[in-house]
Amino acid sequence: MSTYRISVGILALVLFLAASPLAQAGKPLQKKSKQETNSAPQADTDSKRAVLHQPLPEPLTSFGAAVLGDYLYVFSGHDGDAHGEGSDLLADHFRRIKVDDPQAHWEELAKHHPAQSTALVTDGKYLYRIGGLSFLNSSGEETNFNSTQFFSRYDVDTDAWTELAPLPEPRSSLDAAVLGRSIYVAGGWNLQGESSRDAPWHADILRFDLDQPEAGWQTIKGPGYNTRALSLAAFDGKIYLLGGIQERGISRKVSVYDPQTDNWSAGPELKADSSTAGFATSSFATGGHLYYTGGSGIVYRLNADKSDWEVADRLLFPRMFLRLLPLSEQRLIALGGTSMNAGRIGIVESLRVDAGKDKYPKQVSWSVKFDGQAKQSQLLVLNGLKLYAFGGNNSRSPHNFTKETLVDEAFVFDIARQTFEKLPALPQALQSGSAVSLSQTSEHESIFVIGGMGFEENEFAALKSIYRYEPESRSWSKSPVQLPRPRAMFQAATCENAIWSFGGSIVGKDRELLKTIVHWWGDDSRPAPLPDVSLPTPRRSFGGAVLNDQYYLVGGLTKSSGIAETVDVFHFKERTWKTAAAPHTPRVFPSLVAAGDKLYL
Repeated sequence: MSTYRISVGILALVLFLAASPLAQAGKPLQKKSKQETNSAPQADTDSKRAVLHQPLPEPLTSFGAAVLGDYLYVFSGHDGDAHGEGSDLLADHFRRIKVDDPQAHWEELAKHHPAQSTALVTDGKYLYRIGGLSFLNSSGEETNFNSTQFFSRYDVDTDAWTELAPLPEPRSSLDAAVLGRSIYVAGGWNLQGESSRDAPWHADILRFDLDQPEAGWQTIKGPGYNTRALSLAAFDGKIYLLGGIQERGISRKVSVYDPQTDNWSAGPELKADSSTAGFATSSFATGGHLYYTGGSGIVYRLNADKSDWEVADRLLFPRMFLRLLPLSEQRLIALGGTSMNAGRIGIVESLRVDAGKDKYPKQVSWSVKFDGQAKQSQLLVLNGLKLYAFGGNNSRSPHNFTKETLVDEAFVFDIARQTFEKLPALPQALQSGSAVSLSQTSEHESIFVIGGMGFEENEFAALKSIYRYEPESRSWSKSPVQLPRPRAMFQAATCENAIWSFGGSIVGKDRELLKTIVHWWGDDSRPAPLPDVSLPTPRRSFGGAVLNDQYYLVGGLTKSSGIAETVDVFHFKERTWKTAAAPHTPRVFPSLVAAGDKLYL
């Protein structure tokens, strides 16, 4: 078995990334859920800037979560299609894990009525489940929403739930926080029946005194506007209500409730760092600071005079509809949620947020064992949070091309779960081609393996073939069309719903470098060279990346077997070329990735 080591610090670039101690909970329960074997242990977790933990058993959004003692607790949530509506799409689980133990597994706990858009909070001894949305239908049936009134207490020592005074009205899409000995609930609506169109929103907030349960829920005047999909946090003796969505759109408002004066005031507006800024954030206070994060992945800290938000750090995996919780005064943990690039995710990551931390890049790595034979020249493509690897050469010699050295293997590495899976073999053993992922529709995506080097009958040659892999059916097919000329050691990219192939060469004594750019729609139409457009510097074995509707070619070998020093830039829409600044050191076989508005070599 060989070991394949993945650096999330690098992969993250491709994915568009760079209080008092808690009370000790009861003894671990013995019930455990089955879980795949994961990453190698990561020691000294408290001193690391970032740590990947055992992922959630399934990707979740809109769930409840809390940290109590050494354990992370996760309650229910939504684990179906993004907009699926049905009781069978709710996670019917309540689980926990000893979060800093790399050998720990998720334990199944006593269930409670499953729901999404619910809250789970702790007072240091018990856990409390509040409200949430359930369904009176299964998926595929006519929708029948059912916001709930649950207020239930979980005892970690007995693994049992106790029903407490229900909410005054059904409420979901809410959030909750504990301040002192009181639980506060804010936001949300009462969603019932087949449509959300006329659902009443909750303008008030609620307070429950844990020391005076006989008093029940107290109603408090809200901030003066309706909101849901918000986050709520207790900080410095006050309740902070952050963002959400209102009747007319997403809000970045922050409102602060002071229980001492029973008054609301305005806090600093959330940062406009993405198109969804303010929606489905998560917030929590620890170590004398208030933090929040959302879809951008940036973790913000309220500044000293409470007038603005400053950047504290950044998640390796940005997401919204997540939970951000404290592990200690200087550590936060983020789990679950949905990513703009990858959909629902089960990733659990922790990070240090102390102001004095070192200013070096965050990097997380892990090892998985697999029986892959390729040592070089694989075709790699990142699709969401899955890294696919096809073909390659099992020799470490750069020019050992025999039928025995070329491989037809295919693997997918699940970055979120830190696992791998062997896929059906390629129809043909090959290396040094290009693989791309292309969306045919909003719900269907295929992976194409294009060109490369392999054997045609008994002759080693560059290939014209195109193979198509369907992730859903796990099946291969050969495209009825092929490249206009054999092509290897090139790069392909997607832009404007098409596949573009740049550079490369044929195989043989002359090793002719190809000057054309081949354009293809990924269907049964024939791939064809762009008319009147050719590479200014023909090259092979180079690095390429798309940034702002332009394709950058860096390094590689030129006709004279020299290393290309110029960086050529192709504009997809204008079909024109320009040059860009070159790296200080020319190189062959580089990797180039785009993140945000920058390129990384």
